[in-house]
Formats: sequence, structure tokens, C-alpha cells
Amino acid sequence: MPNKSKEELMTMFRTICAGAEHMDSSYSEHCEKLNKEKRPTLVTEAFCKWPIITGHNCRHLLENVVYYGRNGFRILIRDHIPTVWKFIAVVAATLVVVLTIMQTVYSAKQTHYAAKGH
Repeated sequence: MPNKSKEELMTMFRTICAGAEHMDSSYSEHCEKLNKEKRPTLVTEAFCKWPIITGHNCRHLLENVVYYGRNGFRILIRDHIPTVWKFIAVVAATLVVVLTIMQTVYSAKQTHYAAKGH
């Protein structure tokens, strides 16, 4: 394919774009139907009653968290927990960590109360 000059490229883009700003009425009807049929997500419904700017920013943030959370979970399952035994090991390790944290908190509370003389 031979190299084209800037003028030829501009002419080509102008011919491609000619009439693109005017949409056929049949397409506009379909676009309106699609926009009406868009189902609100749980995130959208949660923030629809907030002020527009705050709701939009929070909704956008929460949608990103949900999106990356789901994808992160899928990647975790696919790459790090491919078998049932590895899944059981991860659940057991998580349970051990949670129980250790709970033991530390309760031990700290008991020491705190014992120091006060309760």
C-alpha cells in the first residue's frame, strides 16, 4: 500500500465522516428503546437518591470496586486455587488468621479490664 499524503488522508476522512452527524430516524428509535431498556444495577439503585455529583462519583467508585473485586476473585480462583484441596487449605488458613485476630482482641480486652480492677 503506497503512502498517502496528508491531503489525501484528510479527503478520505472527510468522505467517511460525511453525514455521520445525521442519524437515520429508524436508528434513533432503536437507540431510545435500548436506553429505556437499560436495567439499573444494584449500585445505580443504591445511589440514585443522592445528589447528582456525589451519587455519580460514589457510584463510579463502587462500580470499579465491584468490577475489580469480581475479576480479582476470578483470577484468585483460576490461578491460585485450581483444586478443591487448595481451596480447603485457603479457607482453613483464613479461619486460622481470623481466630488469631479474635484471640488477640479478647486477650487485650481481658488485660485491660484486669488492669482496671474489674
